Amino acid sequence: MQRLLRYIVGAFTPKTEKDEAMARAFMGTVECQVTVDKDLGDSWAVAVIPPPPSRKGERSIPPLVVKLQGDDKEKITKGALEILKQGGQIDRFEL
Repeated sequence: MQRLLRYIVGAFTPKTEKDEAMARAFMGTVECQVTVDKDLGDSWAVAVIPPPPSRKGERSIPPLVVKLQGDDKEKITKGALEILKQGGQIDRFEL
């Protein structure tokens, strides 16, 4: 019974990008989370998500999303972050 309960808890625990080495992007001095989600087929959505506002009344920064096609998740992530950097939307990134 104990093994079954461990299996059920593991099966329904959400898997996040934090389990893997996560990429980070920076807008000025603000560190942003980078998520990579597979869409239909071989399309990927790479999102740079800024943290929520730290003070009441402060404006939130909208997330940046780039959609690319390909098979390799790491190459897609790097390519999308390079596009955002070249466009001046982020200052730097770390993989």
